[in-house]
Amino acid sequence: MGSKSHYIGGRWVEGEGSEFTSIDPATGEVTWRGRAATEAQVDCAVRAAQGAFESWAETPLGGRIGLLRVFSERLAGHRQDLAETISRDTGKPLWE
Repeated sequence: MGSKSHYIGGRWVEGEGSEFTSIDPATGEVTWRGRAATEAQVDCAVRAAQGAFESWAETPLGGRIGLLRVFSERLAGHRQDLAETISRDTGKPLWE
């Protein structure tokens, strides 16, 4: 169940902080386990975001729109998986 769940500086990494668990409130089943980011990992993520800002700000509007469209298409391609994950995490039925 847990995985590399923090995206920091262009890489997926495992949190090094305390462990936490996501439980489906409808069934009581564990749906996910992970580790929180440490303060140092958060600082690293903030520095990485600050470092990426200038490049992103200089990207022409059309380029940004293109990247967001690709992201939107990828999300749409995983619509059912995302809906099921949210349903398990919140304990709500899919139709809601």
